[in-house]
Amino acid sequence: PKGTQHQKPPQHQHQRQHQQPPQYQLRRDQ
Repeated sequence: PKGTQHQKPPQHQHQRQHQQPPQYQLRRDQ
């Protein structure tokens, strides 16, 4: 079902991935 995937908000997954790995930013800062 391509219609379901297209209707899904890809922005929500992007925000979740960005908030999930907070250690990555901390490691880069150090």
